[in-house]
Amino acid sequence: MATLARVAVRSSRLYEVAGVSLVALGAYYVMPMNGRWAGLLAGVLVAVFAIGLIPLTFRRVRRILVGEQPVSEAMGAIATVVSLLVVAFASVYYVLGTETDQMNGIHTKTDSLYFTVTMLTTVGFGDITAEGQGARALATANMLTNLIVLAFSIRLVSWALQQRSADVTARHGPKI
Repeated sequence: MATLARVAVRSSRLYEVAGVSLVALGAYYVMPMNGRWAGLLAGVLVAVFAIGLIPLTFRRVRRILVGEQPVSEAMGAIATVVSLLVVAFASVYYVLGTETDQMNGIHTKTDSLYFTVTMLTTVGFGDITAEGQGARALATANMLTNLIVLAFSIRLVSWALQQRSADVTARHGPKI
């Protein structure tokens, strides 16, 4: 019975992460980011994700510290951060690619999502390029943000897992 409960908890966490990612992706594809208000709408989307990331991060860290399955909580936390980061930057790249001449090769939202993922994974195929100074500054900020946010997220999750391990060891003694 305990194993079934653990599977149910793990499944609910997976659904939560998938839900957050799908809502973010859905908002990205549904929100009209063209015309006069394109930059403002992209900025609002980025701000909402950035503000929403703060309570999500604290909630995840708390769950890692007290939850039944800290490793699955940690993986969910990192997946949530990555998905919101990708959608936020893809929004801005889409506006730059379709409303200005700053980005070469971005014509659709899928193009900007693809470019953002290639930036995150450091693949860089070269088919989409930052042409203008604003786009290059954004690409640089994207790369630095990827490094900082991912490193911070991994460190925070690692710390929470270490704290959890120390608590379990203190309560039950070391395993032999």
